[in-house]
Amino acid sequence: MNVAFYVLAFDQATDIFLQQLELGWTVLAEGRSIFTLAMNVDYLNEVFVGETVIIESRLLDGDAKRLHYYHRMTRDRDGAL
Repeated sequence: MNVAFYVLAFDQATDIFLQQLELGWTVLAEGRSIFTLAMNVDYLNEVFVGETVIIESRLLDGDAKRLHYYHRMTRDRDGAL
């Protein structure tokens, strides 16, 4: 995958994560919004066409206006980060 697809995979994981926190599309329907202030992507291994990945998300901290979370992507075949 190239950089655009890694970011897309994490963006899609964020959508699912926010839905689980009840902060997804419902928030937009209420006229509010959520945006990403900062993002850091570390490339530790490669993912090739046809490979399956698993993305785990964790909420680290938050308050009324902010969430601090991370995603962890691993290759399904060998668990490589």
